[in-house]
Amino acid sequence: MKKFILKIITISFVLSCNLFGEVEPLTLEEAIKLSQNISYDEKKILEDLKNDKLALKNLKNDFYPDVYIDAQYGKEKNIGKVENDTFGYIIWKNKIFDSKENILKDEFKYNQINNELFLKQAMMGRKIAVMESFFDTSLSYLYQQYTLEQLAMDAIYSIRANDYYPSGRVSDVEVAQKDSIMQMASAKNFNAEENIYLNRLRLANLLELDVSKLQDVTKPNLKSYLEKEIQSSKLLLPKAISNDLTLMILNQKLAFLEKKLRQTKDSFNLKVDSFVTYGNEPQKTIKDEDNRWEARVGVKIPLYDGEKSKNEIEKIQIEINKQKIGIEKYTVELNQKIEKLISKLKYLQKVDKAYKKELEYRNLYLEKARISYELNRQSDLGDAMVASTKAEYEYAKNRYDFVLAYETLNFLIGENDEKK
Repeated sequence: MKKFILKIITISFVLSCNLFGEVEPLTLEEAIKLSQNISYDEKKILEDLKNDKLALKNLKNDFYPDVYIDAQYGKEKNIGKVENDTFGYIIWKNKIFDSKENILKDEFKYNQINNELFLKQAMMGRKIAVMESFFDTSLSYLYQQYTLEQLAMDAIYSIRANDYYPSGRVSDVEVAQKDSIMQMASAKNFNAEENIYLNRLRLANLLELDVSKLQDVTKPNLKSYLEKEIQSSKLLLPKAISNDLTLMILNQKLAFLEKKLRQTKDSFNLKVDSFVTYGNEPQKTIKDEDNRWEARVGVKIPLYDGEKSKNEIEKIQIEINKQKIGIEKYTVELNQKIEKLISKLKYLQKVDKAYKKELEYRNLYLEKARISYELNRQSDLGDAMVASTKAEYEYAKNRYDFVLAYETLNFLIGENDEKK
C-alpha cells in the first residue's frame, strides 16, 4: 500500500509541474511591458483622436474660399427661335464670420481632450487587468496541483474502503461515501484543468498573443508590496480628487458646458459671407463677348429667435445641473472606494503574516511526514502534501489580492508605482 501511495503522489507531483522545455517562462514585468503595446480599444480611441483633429481642420477650412467654375454649353428653342443657352462663370464663395464658430471649435477641442483622457485611462486600466490575469493564471496552476493531490488521496481512501469491505471492516455506506467524494474530487480537478486554459486564454487575449505561443508564468516576487506603508484616506482623497481620471473627465465636461452656456448667451447668431462671380451668359448680355460680374456681401441676422435661444440656454443649464450632481455623486463614491481599499489593504497586510505562518507550519509538518514515511513509520504524507499545497495557494492568493488592491488605489490617486 505504501508503494502505491508513493506512486500516486509522485504521479500527481509530475503532472502538476507545467514545463515548457526551452521556452523561457513569462515574468510579471514582461507581461506589464507587453501590456503597454497598443490594444484594440486603444487603437479605436486613437482613431477617434484623428477624427477630432480632422473635425477641427474642417472647421478651419470652412473659412477658406470656395472657388469653382459653373458652365454649360447648349441651345434652347423658344417660340420658334433657337437661342443660345451657353454660359460660363468663375464663382468665389467665402464665409467671413460665424458667431457660433467658437462654440463648435470648443466642442471639437473638448472631444479631443476627452479622448486623450480615455486613452490614458484605458492604458492604466489595462495594466491592472493584465496583472490580475497573470495572477489568476499563476493561481490556476497551483489550485490544479491542489485538486490533483486531493484527488489522489480521495482515490486512495476509496480503494482502501473497497479493499476492506469484503472483510466487513467498512460498511457499504462508507464505500459509497468514499466513492462519491472521489468522483467530486475528479470533477473539481477537471474544472481546475479547464480554468488553466481559460486563464491563459484571457491573458493571451489581453497581451494580443496566440494562446498556443504564450509561455508559462513565473511566480512573481511581491515582497516589496507587502512592506509598503498604507496612507490614510485624509491624505489620499485630495490626491484622488486631483488625479482620478474619471473625475477629470466629468470636470472637463462641466467646464465645457459652462463655457458653452456663456458663449450661447453672448451669441447673436450672426453670419457674414461673400459671393463673387465673373463670366458670360449670352442671352442676358447685349453682346455675346460681353462678360458679367457680380459681387456681394451677405449678412444674416435673425430678427427674433428669443424663444429658441431661451430653450437652448435652458437645455444647457439642465445639462450643467445634471453634471454637477454626477460629480458630487462620484466624489462620494470615490471616497468610499478609497476607504474600502485602505481597509482591505490593511487587513490583507495583517493576514499575510498568518498565511505565512500557516505555510511554514504545513511545510514543516510535510517534512516530518516525509521522514516518517521514509523510515516506514505510520505517516499521513499524502494529506500533508494536500494541506501544504492548499496553504501555499491561500498565501499566494492573499498576496495577489493585496497587489491588485494596491494598484487599484494607485490608479484612483493617479500614481503608477512600477517598483516591485
